[in-house]
Amino acid sequence: MGETTSQVVSRGNWLYVGGSGPGNYTGIQQAIDNASAGDTVFVFNGTYVGHLNINKSLTLIGEDKYTTYIVGYVAFTISIISDWVNMSKFTIQNTGRIGEGIRIDSSYNTFFDTIIEFPNDNIRISGDHNNISCNSIYCDTIYLLGNNNIISDNYVTNNVYGIFITDAWDNIISNNNFLYCGLFITDDSLTYNIVTNNTVNGKPLIYVYNQSDIILSGNAGQILLVDCTNITVQNQALFNTTVGIQIIRSHSCIISTNTMIENQCGIWLNGWNNTIYENTIADNLYGVRLKDSTNNNIYHNNLLHNTLNSFDTLSNTWYNTLLHEGNYWSDYTGEDSDGDGIGDIPYPIPGGSNQDTYPFMEPNGWLLPPKQPVLNGPAWGIIDVHYTFCINSTNLNGDCLYCKWDWGDGTNSGWLGPYSSESMICASHAWSEKGIYEIQGKLKDELGQESNWSDPFLFNVHTVKNAFIFGRYSNKTTVGEYISIEAVNLRFLVISPFQWGHYFIGEYVTVVKETVKMIFLSWFIVGFADVII
Repeated sequence: MGETTSQVVSRGNWLYVGGSGPGNYTGIQQAIDNASAGDTVFVFNGTYVGHLNINKSLTLIGEDKYTTYIVGYVAFTISIISDWVNMSKFTIQNTGRIGEGIRIDSSYNTFFDTIIEFPNDNIRISGDHNNISCNSIYCDTIYLLGNNNIISDNYVTNNVYGIFITDAWDNIISNNNFLYCGLFITDDSLTYNIVTNNTVNGKPLIYVYNQSDIILSGNAGQILLVDCTNITVQNQALFNTTVGIQIIRSHSCIISTNTMIENQCGIWLNGWNNTIYENTIADNLYGVRLKDSTNNNIYHNNLLHNTLNSFDTLSNTWYNTLLHEGNYWSDYTGEDSDGDGIGDIPYPIPGGSNQDTYPFMEPNGWLLPPKQPVLNGPAWGIIDVHYTFCINSTNLNGDCLYCKWDWGDGTNSGWLGPYSSESMICASHAWSEKGIYEIQGKLKDELGQESNWSDPFLFNVHTVKNAFIFGRYSNKTTVGEYISIEAVNLRFLVISPFQWGHYFIGEYVTVVKETVKMIFLSWFIVGFADVII
């Protein structure tokens, strides 16, 4: 039968239930009532309905766990109040009732190689030195309240809490495979429990006790930190378990860049001076729940569609006090009248008086890239002359910025900077050929997030040729007369000082006779011009 050393070897008589043998009992409780301590009750294949009250030391063995059923309707399906009871090779079920399917209020009992199906019921173990091993358990929760118990090598699935340890110590939880559930330990149950080699949804259940200065990165199914200091938990994907990350009596830990979805609770925290940031916590019963915890900092998290996004009864900070940035809450109903990405009114944290003073309006609002810049500068110039262009820089995160310029001639500036946010960023460039160029700029923040390119800014580059000019004025003796000369970009040759002027072909240029002393030839003036082509 493959019995373990903790199982009691039958010392007395054998009693039979079911089957066709003469004198066999028709009900299991009937055989129990007629047995003596140390006897063995063997149960043939069949379905046996009713509550079992085991009040003496017995061994109960089913013929085949797949075809030998114990089905309960009321109270407890099985109640064990005597020590040294061993059960194996049954399927134990309830039928829609909500309560405790198996209750063990005694010690030195063994459940081995049994299928336990209580979708709405619990298993309660309040005695000591019991062994629950090699079973397939489908139930609401296994409550462990006793000491020195062993729960090992079980397949535990579809539970609310999986195994819930409270007021218990010196227990061993090992080699269990949890599916859609996990382990939960209350803060009064932390003395000398051993948790090792368990998996949750095919990934390791990581249980860290009394450790410091460790980084836990990736590939866990569930994480529990107990009496720890300075542990970093990062880059974890924790789905469909009891609590994604449970922190108990621990401090100075960092929980960042993790994803927790469809758990009973995303993060359960009992500790102080811990930091929780940049996590996505969605579709859980509880998002982040703090119990008896103070001086923790929670910010830059996405809390999405949890039944209760948060719960906190003591004094903790739900935003970054330096950045003035909080979290994103899917049920936040405030507005953002100034368009800075942060809500105008705080988000209240249930359970006490805490609030997120700076709630974001969008998920990952702290990761928004810089806004598309607007570029400005001169509209035209001439070849081989440097011209300066500027863009406005806007980054809601307040990060320093870098800027890149595309000059439209096949060259770019590369990333220049850093520059402070909300500053005007300028750069100069010269073009060697005539043409119309599309200039663009873009921004990048410290996280490497880039803005869109600015809208193209058209810059017209001209060439210049030297030309002789000739103009006529109407009356050389008239004071204050204006002289107009057409079709040149003038560089006037004057006596003092020597002056330049730049004008397009076809443009009219006016000068006043008494303010510009030209070389006059009768009714005409002469000079030189750089004509812009």
